[in-house]
Amino acid sequence: MLALYRTRFTLGRMRQARLKAPKYHPIAYYHCVSRVVDRAFRLQETEREMFVGFMRMYEKLCQVRVVTFCVLSNHFHVLVEVPRRPEVLPTEEEVLGIVAAAFGRNVAHSVRAEVAHFHQIGAHEEARKIIDSFTARMWDISFFMKSLKQRFTQWFNKKHERKGTLWEERYKSTLVEGKRSTSGDGGGVCGFESRAGEARDGPEGLPVVRVCAGGGWGEDGTSRDRGGHAGAVGGIEAGGWVSGALSAIVV
Repeated sequence: MLALYRTRFTLGRMRQARLKAPKYHPIAYYHCVSRVVDRAFRLQETEREMFVGFMRMYEKLCQVRVVTFCVLSNHFHVLVEVPRRPEVLPTEEEVLGIVAAAFGRNVAHSVRAEVAHFHQIGAHEEARKIIDSFTARMWDISFFMKSLKQRFTQWFNKKHERKGTLWEERYKSTLVEGKRSTSGDGGGVCGFESRAGEARDGPEGLPVVRVCAGGGWGEDGTSRDRGGHAGAVGGIEAGGWVSGALSAIVV
């Protein structure tokens, strides 16, 4: 039987490809975590604000939805809703509109001018490649996380006059898919964490993961504030249980 996961050797050890939702699933939810190298406390107020700004930028470009997030001083959590890639992709004009929403009118104007130039000289294939370079980054958790982390690192290194990586290894991700819980207050969320090793049976006998409303966990299992920027945009309820097939990926 073929292996379920494609692997490759990296620095003398096997590295698993990321587990993603099957292509026939209409929506998938990913809880992603990434830590600063050496787990140093580098993300202060200004850095956190910039991180959230870049997160919103690539949320629009990648056509995903950040359900909730929590940015702390040395790592962040983000719960992302990723729709299935549509069979009919956006038109050229729609893609340019997405670019404008993500990067602003100036960038969109430059892209539009380049695309128009290729159309004008009859190089329609080249114009198509530019549009495809954007649609290739949509509806994909890997492109979202890669773009977000790389762009923030570029800004951070320039601001602090440093070089090299900012993040510790690859980001860790948990695929949470299935029916959403109807419990919880459904209001604004201050943050969340998937509690390691914790799951219980949901209404349909499916494993569930806790989404808390405080950015952390107390010893008694209740949520507690740990500081940092956090927020939510509807979707999975704060303080509720998200039910579905839960698969943790440790990378």
